[in-house]
Amino acid sequence: MNSGKIELFRKSRSRIILVIMLMLTMILASTIGIIYYSTYRGIYIRDQQILSQFIESRAMNPLLEPHDASLGNKAEEANASIIYMVKFNEDGVIERVWNDIKPIMPEDELKSMAEHIKNLENAEGIYGNYLYRLESVDGCTFAAFMNNTLFKGSVNTLFWNTVISGAIAMVVLFLFSCYISGRIVAPMEESYKKQKQFISDAGHELKTPISAIGANAELLKKGLSGSPEEQKRWLDNIIYENKRMKELVTELLDLARTENTVPSMEELDISRLITGEVLPLEAAAFEKGIMIETDIEPEILLMGNSPQLSQLVSTLIDNALSHIETEREGLKAIKVKLSKEKGYAVLRVMNPGVKIPEDERDKIFERFYRQDESRNLNGHYGLGLAIAKAITLRHNGRIDVDHYDGCNVFTVHLPLH
Repeated sequence: MNSGKIELFRKSRSRIILVIMLMLTMILASTIGIIYYSTYRGIYIRDQQILSQFIESRAMNPLLEPHDASLGNKAEEANASIIYMVKFNEDGVIERVWNDIKPIMPEDELKSMAEHIKNLENAEGIYGNYLYRLESVDGCTFAAFMNNTLFKGSVNTLFWNTVISGAIAMVVLFLFSCYISGRIVAPMEESYKKQKQFISDAGHELKTPISAIGANAELLKKGLSGSPEEQKRWLDNIIYENKRMKELVTELLDLARTENTVPSMEELDISRLITGEVLPLEAAAFEKGIMIETDIEPEILLMGNSPQLSQLVSTLIDNALSHIETEREGLKAIKVKLSKEKGYAVLRVMNPGVKIPEDERDKIFERFYRQDESRNLNGHYGLGLAIAKAITLRHNGRIDVDHYDGCNVFTVHLPLH
């Protein structure tokens, strides 16, 4: 991904968050509206049914008081709010008033409200703080009322609680969205920075041998009168630089192949593989006065790619050979240990050496990172440990480095079969 795309995504992030938050706000508002309406409508219908039951029971038995115990199983009516009722005879004259046991509304006010309600077009509805219902039974008209204050208060409380909770949730969601979008952009920015650094480092590494080859070729072209020894020296330099360039390109291709392809896996004996990789390296180490000591637990099986794991082992041992402390007196030894630990095959490669600072222990696995700039003189380009990490990750493992007892210890955890 190029810088233009990343910059575009970064600039668009606020607009993306705004659109998402707007959509979520609309969804939240719609949800609150549906909850409010459905709750309000449900309670309204229930209370109208209570008023209808109240009218029916009093029309059939006019002697019943508003909350007469003989209501029996009509629990909803018995537990309802204060209910009033006015009966109009066939001539439209008030014949009887049912007021509550503890009257709250004056009877004159109740009669006036009933007269007003009787002339309305709707047989049910809300009038002020009262829910009303009109029904005709045997030529008489009954107007029943229920105090609506508690109902409206409960619904309004539900509404505002939902709004406040929703607003808090939106704020939390907004902050979370900002955080998540930042986390989404950060890896891409980091990847792009690494990509730029990788291209810069690769160009820098290739520039030196290319310049040397060009300079020597130019000398050969102009130095036709030079001695054969001089010409041979220039040719040797060209061959040497060409070899360095080939090694660098090979490592770059290995790294790219490891990171971007899925290796074929098979069951293999990692113990046997490591033993096989150590044997040829022992001779090279012996020439440098270094011993390779092994402690390999036998017959440890796992699923892996044999060429890649072989490269991982040889890379770690080669790294240990290149960075062993030469000033230490006595026998110099590299230790290679393999064991089973909690479902993992654990490979440790230890070499006496200067302690790697803790702030550099993650960096040494990055491409072209050199803790010591002199490493480019002995054929190291800072890609070996990056390849080792890529191989480890491809095998669902992890790799890290630590220092104890005067040794730098590279530890690889690979899941067992």
